[in-house]
Amino acid sequence: MLLGALPNLVWFLPHEAALSLLGTPADPARALGPSAGALVLAAWAALSVATAWQVFLRGDS
Repeated sequence: MLLGALPNLVWFLPHEAALSLLGTPADPARALGPSAGALVLAAWAALSVATAWQVFLRGDS
């Protein structure tokens, strides 16, 4: 099940979202729209900030 979903999930990785946002997707047939690319990048940014904040609060380095 997961192996079948992996090709579809790759389009939600930051580099693919950024390419779609710029209008130069790796595969034009499966490209995200510019607004979807921006939304995916914003979600990755929020996830990164939340993870960094949790690590900071725990005192890990």
